[in-house]
Amino acid sequence: RGCHSAESSPRGGFISSLPEGLEGETSKAAPVSTGPIRWDSCEEEGRFQTLPERQEPHCTQPAFRTAPSSVHLPSPRSLRTSPGHSVTTAAQKSKPHPHRRHRPRELLPGGKESPQVVRKREEKANTLWAHAQLPRGPHVPVSREPRPVGSRVAGFLPCPSKTRDEADASLRVSFSLPTVHPLWTGPVSVPGGTRQSPINIQWRDSIYDPRLKPLRVSYDAISCMYVWNTGYLFQVEFDDVTEASGISGGPLENHYRLKQFHFHWGAVNEAGSEHTVDGHAYPAELHLVHWNSVKYQNYQEAVVGENGLAVIGVFLKLGAHHQTLQRLVDILPEIKHKDARAAVGPFNPSSLLPACRDYWTYSGSLTTPPLTESVTWIIQKEPVEVALSQLSAFRSLLFSALGEEEKMMVNNYRPLQPLMNRKVWASFQTTNEGTRSLRR
Repeated sequence: RGCHSAESSPRGGFISSLPEGLEGETSKAAPVSTGPIRWDSCEEEGRFQTLPERQEPHCTQPAFRTAPSSVHLPSPRSLRTSPGHSVTTAAQKSKPHPHRRHRPRELLPGGKESPQVVRKREEKANTLWAHAQLPRGPHVPVSREPRPVGSRVAGFLPCPSKTRDEADASLRVSFSLPTVHPLWTGPVSVPGGTRQSPINIQWRDSIYDPRLKPLRVSYDAISCMYVWNTGYLFQVEFDDVTEASGISGGPLENHYRLKQFHFHWGAVNEAGSEHTVDGHAYPAELHLVHWNSVKYQNYQEAVVGENGLAVIGVFLKLGAHHQTLQRLVDILPEIKHKDARAAVGPFNPSSLLPACRDYWTYSGSLTTPPLTESVTWIIQKEPVEVALSQLSAFRSLLFSALGEEEKMMVNNYRPLQPLMNRKVWASFQTTNEGTRSLRR
């Protein structure tokens, strides 16, 4: 069981040293290999036997301690046998096994075992069964700790389905730590918060609130200043000194000024949006970030304040060419590297919003550090269509600065966060037909 083409040592070097006191029991443990020999089970005699040489094994599966190659395990067909039962090879039947400890069993009057002894044996058999049932494969290590590449790590059994070179490569993939963007290496303001974003929006679980009114959006194209590469995404900045560009209404009690908008996207079209709907992700997501100018003096204060920010989220899906977005796409080659910036000219981002203004809303956080829980999210129900060539232009940007090793700017979205005890409110009646329409 487990690796069906496993291997062993030339002289039958299978898993040795079982948990103490279980040596007389049969098991489902997999074999340990000390050389490129394949193994199989002998159906007639119910024990293992070695077969001709093949290739060097490797696999990350849990193992017990190893022992001399003369130790044999019985058939894995059953974990439980009669007391004192043991399986040996024909050559070993004439003499006791040198590595097996024979312990006298505690017997009750009449020759029966005591309940304590029976219970102890059953517990050990269950422990062995649990180890035998652990998942196997190159990406299921016993421990998450990184281990040396190319070494036989304690606690792992070799699998015969891979050569030594493939084994080293698998270890490299299994134990190498993922590359973390520098944006996420520093401390965050709200570790372990209860209102983190993004989330998966369950259409049926969202609650219709008839008190939610349409969102009023008013943007002044002249207030658009420039676009720049932050090293994590590209961002369009606006002049927020006046009330010229902002939103109000909907779930908001005050007027919120537009500070900037940016996008998140993936390396492939199957992922990229930060929020998802019924588990469905879009290739990209637009965020328009606003701050509460009535309650706070500036954007920096609003970031850390209660109800300080309001962010409109818009999903992008593959479809027709988006004419307004193309204006930004044409500028992207100028900001390919980190910290590069370019003038945009008058730009009205309201043209990036869908025609249908139905939305979901919930209380959440920023999706980049400092991750402060000061955001009222307004997620548009309908996505907007963009062309594949426009998404490809996003992916042509780089995380790295000029002169540094080039790193493609993709997958700059945060993983989903738990909803906890929050509610997601909808400005529209939720129906099953809406879910089917979304997936189309």
